[in-house]
Amino acid sequence: MRAHQRRGMTFIEVLLASAILASIAITIIASITLAQKRSVLDQERINAAELAHRYLLTYIHVGPNALPPQSEPKPQGAGWYTYSLSEQILEEEVDESEDVSIRTPKPYGVVSANDRLSSGIVYLTVSVFPAPNQEGLQLNPEVPLATISRIYDPFDVNDPDTLMDIVQKLLEGGLQK
Repeated sequence: MRAHQRRGMTFIEVLLASAILASIAITIIASITLAQKRSVLDQERINAAELAHRYLLTYIHVGPNALPPQSEPKPQGAGWYTYSLSEQILEEEVDESEDVSIRTPKPYGVVSANDRLSSGIVYLTVSVFPAPNQEGLQLNPEVPLATISRIYDPFDVNDPDTLMDIVQKLLEGGLQK
């Protein structure tokens, strides 16, 4: 009768198994960390988009004087943000060969007061940036987290006094503060 020998694992087999388990654990931990960072970044983008939308609606419905200063950081959710507002007129250019009309955005500074009034349509863009020196994610304060644009007709008002204020502001070179 043969003796049954019991064989255990060698030291090299134990090291190899430990290395495989460690690499699997590192991969899992790294993927969880990446998912958490992306979740935080997504929340920052949602907060920024919400703030951009709020500023755009405030500008349209209340007026540009109701907006806070652009360089002053404002809280939204867990983060702090700054914003920039751009106003351009949409100047109509007619391509008679194709019987098409195209409106091209032009900054207020390069068009005459007459063109501002005749255009009648303003192209608003609000970009929201992370405030500098913010705790948490280290985001570049020069890269916007959210940008929202909207075409806006400033003459679509029911109050004639408001209409005259708008015409005066357009003649002065823009609706910005």
